[in-house]
Amino acid sequence: MEYLTQVKDSVDGWHGCLQLFPRRPPADEFTRIYTLDVINAAIHRNDPQTIAVIKDEFLRYVRQNYTVPSVTDSNPIQNKVAQTFTLLFLASYTTTWTSFFDDILALTYAGGSEGQRDNKTGVWFFLRVMISVHDEIADVLVARTQEDAARNQTLKDVIRGQDVNKLVTCCNQILTQYRSSDKSIVDACLRVIGKWVTWIDIGLVVNQTLVGFLYEIISSEGELRETAIVTLTEIASKKMPGQAKLELINFLGLDSLLAGVAAGLETSSDDTTEAISKLVNVVGIDIVKIYDSSEGDLRAAAATMLEKFFQYMMPLFRNEYDDISREVLPFITELLTAIRKEKRMVGFPNDSQKQMLPIILNAVLIKMKYSSETEWGSTDEESEEAEFQEFRKALKILQESIAVIDEPFFLSTLRTEIGGIFQQLKTPAPGKPQPEWRDLEFALHEMYLLGETGPKASGPTGGLFVKNKPLRPIAETLAHLLTEMMTTNIFKSVHPAIQLKYAEILVRYASFFELFPEHIPRALEDFIGAVHSSHVRVRNRSWYLFMRFIKTLRTSIQDSSVIEQILGSIADLLVVKVQLAELDYSTDGSDEASEDSTFESQIHLFEAVGYLASAHVVTVEKQVLYANTVMTPIFNDISNSLDAAKNGDKLAVLQVHHDIRALATLARGFSEWAPGTKSGAKPPAPELSDEFEKAAEAIIVSLENLGRVQMIRDAARASFTRLVGVLGARVLKTLPRWIDGLLATTSSRSEIGMFLRLLVQVAHNFRVESYTILDTIMSPLLQRIFAAMSEPVTGTDDGIQLTELRREYVQFVLHLLNNDLGSIFVSETNQPIFEQIIQTVEHFARDYSDPNTQKQAINVFSTMCRAWGPNPVYDSTTTVNGATVPSTQASQTSNFTITHKPLPGFDQFMMDRFSLICWEISADPAFKLQDAQSKQLLGEIATLQKTIYLSVGDRFSEYLRTAYFPRIGLPDAIVSEFLEALQKLDQRDFKNFFRVCESIQVY
Repeated sequence: MEYLTQVKDSVDGWHGCLQLFPRRPPADEFTRIYTLDVINAAIHRNDPQTIAVIKDEFLRYVRQNYTVPSVTDSNPIQNKVAQTFTLLFLASYTTTWTSFFDDILALTYAGGSEGQRDNKTGVWFFLRVMISVHDEIADVLVARTQEDAARNQTLKDVIRGQDVNKLVTCCNQILTQYRSSDKSIVDACLRVIGKWVTWIDIGLVVNQTLVGFLYEIISSEGELRETAIVTLTEIASKKMPGQAKLELINFLGLDSLLAGVAAGLETSSDDTTEAISKLVNVVGIDIVKIYDSSEGDLRAAAATMLEKFFQYMMPLFRNEYDDISREVLPFITELLTAIRKEKRMVGFPNDSQKQMLPIILNAVLIKMKYSSETEWGSTDEESEEAEFQEFRKALKILQESIAVIDEPFFLSTLRTEIGGIFQQLKTPAPGKPQPEWRDLEFALHEMYLLGETGPKASGPTGGLFVKNKPLRPIAETLAHLLTEMMTTNIFKSVHPAIQLKYAEILVRYASFFELFPEHIPRALEDFIGAVHSSHVRVRNRSWYLFMRFIKTLRTSIQDSSVIEQILGSIADLLVVKVQLAELDYSTDGSDEASEDSTFESQIHLFEAVGYLASAHVVTVEKQVLYANTVMTPIFNDISNSLDAAKNGDKLAVLQVHHDIRALATLARGFSEWAPGTKSGAKPPAPELSDEFEKAAEAIIVSLENLGRVQMIRDAARASFTRLVGVLGARVLKTLPRWIDGLLATTSSRSEIGMFLRLLVQVAHNFRVESYTILDTIMSPLLQRIFAAMSEPVTGTDDGIQLTELRREYVQFVLHLLNNDLGSIFVSETNQPIFEQIIQTVEHFARDYSDPNTQKQAINVFSTMCRAWGPNPVYDSTTTVNGATVPSTQASQTSNFTITHKPLPGFDQFMMDRFSLICWEISADPAFKLQDAQSKQLLGEIATLQKTIYLSVGDRFSEYLRTAYFPRIGLPDAIVSEFLEALQKLDQRDFKNFFRVCESIQVY
């Protein structure tokens, strides 16, 4: 294969291929196709001498082999040769081979003499070349460069002026000669006409003879009917002015054609019907555009023609096969868009357009229903149901358009259709059966869509129900239909599609139940049934939906006994049990367990329990009882599984993992309060926090015993965040144990980075309370981080994780500084590691591999200067030592909240270390002055220099003038310019000055 590639890429490999391809006896087909690929590659190089040699050889070849009665080349070879001729055409038609089409046409005569086109092999080759040429220069679906588009336009112009007449004549002769003797040739010839008519003079092709021939084929109901209709479609779709297009449609007699086949359009599913739907769609779109963009008589003529084609389009749209219906969707969309535009400007111009809406909407509603052939429940993306759901999305757009045009009519229709189904379900009419599942599913699906249709139909006015009342007419309709739904026993339907859609509706319109709380008991009763469903898809989905419903409406449940009943009814579902199919991981965590879809759904029940048990109507004593009732079996489960898990029992390990997640999710439901935020939520009662301390202990013990397994670490890390909401500052006393467990020797860089994010949350939520514990753990934590960052990179993933860890580390340092915890880095406990912190940040400040981390590293130094420099640096919005600083003292620095505590000797440290970094970075060869990232970096460097100056004062200017600038040889003029800007300009202006001052940056 390597050799073959070299031959193809070489400049002279085509010589051997040009000898091998025509050899007799011929080589095998694969070899011959390969030789043509090599020859085609040579033509693409556009060398005139090469092209001339290949052209002469191939013209000789086809004259010898395609003018005999029995050709030896297979169809694939003939197609490939036609492609080669097309490439030669592109390269030489306008220059050295102007007789290209004459030479091809000569092949259609037997023996090379003029007369009838009696050489079938030559005729076939001519048609193949015609199709290939069109696809290369005129196919609108192919993306092309501007250069190729210009070349193709030139080629088409030359063809129109030089050869098109003889080509059209040849096609007509072929149709006449073979119309009754060779249908395959007629089929190919019609396809050529259909393709070429789109870009040549239509008058050369379309005449009464051709149209009559096409209609003769269509009326014969033979195998060429589809091709004839496709050819008509191509002719009818030719771009031309509006008046000419209407005249063409009339000339083609499409009205008569469609009237003749109208009887079968609604039921037929053959290829001919699909071809007719494409014809109607193309013509219909053009008529709508003419109507929408014209005036006077032309507009009136278009309106009349539009009414006729509308009548032909609707049976196709109503066709029981969606593939047929789908073809005319663009026509309907264009029509509704035009009606909407006109309605907005002048209202309905006539009754005919207004009468189109109910016809379209009724058809849409019919097509929205599952057909008798389509089954519900398939999860295969290639299934009929998947195709139907995609079709529904397109139908939904049509509904929305109708709703915008005439909302009262739209709502009235839906109210009648859906309400009628509900009424029939409640009180069946005599002699009529109860609605089948497809009718019920349709009603629920339309209700589900109303929530999306409404805002688009009535404007961007917010939700459906506001301040305990329907906000818009569509909300009133929806409220009525929801009330009707809740008074039926629709959930008792045994079909899972109904139960699932019903549950989805309860959640989507949960605000309805706040407005009508009398329906909440029925909704809860039905949900209890759903979460216990025997159908796995209904049951698993309902567990999530139940949680969403409870989360929204827990404040609307005013009776604590109802909550107790609900908790009792779902208690049997709170047993965590591992599925054996999940056991696919290694103990070192290199492969995570496969997801258990059942547990991933069940986990939401624990959150729902938390929402219910912590409702405001439940006493603290009951909350503690409920929490204890749910958690005690989980504690026992963990205790019983730990020994086996430590001995490598995968089932036991996975059981512990699930138990940890269940406890954490329960905690999230019990408390939405987050320390340090102003969400309005209240912290849990101390008695409840006592209960969840047991959960934290159980998770930590699991982590201490199974910390070598990544899935346990992942679950524990996620649980820490959720436990903060129920434990508050109590979580801090266990923080060292969390760190020991979560930062195991097998922890990846990614895990360490995620844990740093978790510590940032702790620092933000518990600024004062967290100081002591963070001070204690900081040195061992940083040593673990430094070790992880120094480990060798063994692959792409390792490199990505290292970059992320560096970024998280710098962000961690910055967050501690900005949350007034920077003194931890220079405390007596952590003083020995301070120099290493500075060195790592300096390294990242000089590292161009990650520009974002580089900028943040410089930002760290600026923040340190503000915190520990001799003088405070702040802006007008900054609070320093609890007081807001007057704006007269403010500099143009970024906002931060930090207590200024000067650090002895740090002023000299800033000048010796941080200032040096500013100049070394801009002097690095990797620094690209014009690069956008570099310009942002210059801004951070300028901020750091200005911050040092504002903190240290003129001592910094003097240091630069006498110590640093002479050392690097900066000219006196530039020194004066820089120092003057540093002293006089504010932060913003100095940043702009430094960004554009190339004379300074060059040093």
